[in-house]
Amino acid sequence: LNLLRREKITCLLCRNSGGLAGRHKLDAAAEHNLPVYMLARPIQPVLPPSGVSFSNIDAVKQWVCDRIPHRSSEAFYQ
Repeated sequence: LNLLRREKITCLLCRNSGGLAGRHKLDAAAEHNLPVYMLARPIQPVLPPSGVSFSNIDAVKQWVCDRIPHRSSEAFYQ
């Protein structure tokens, strides 16, 4: 709270780390009615089940590209 007051902070920009470490900052911002802008956590990749094998590099590339939102296999290598 003292930092927010001393530095005349008008908003809070942070990333969603998924932990409790930043909770105090969020609580302080809420107490001062400051807007909070939070960057979303990146999408976690889905890995193949253990023991899955691929026959060639193109199969691996296709598997990866199928799981990247809004990307095509052509964009993967550009």
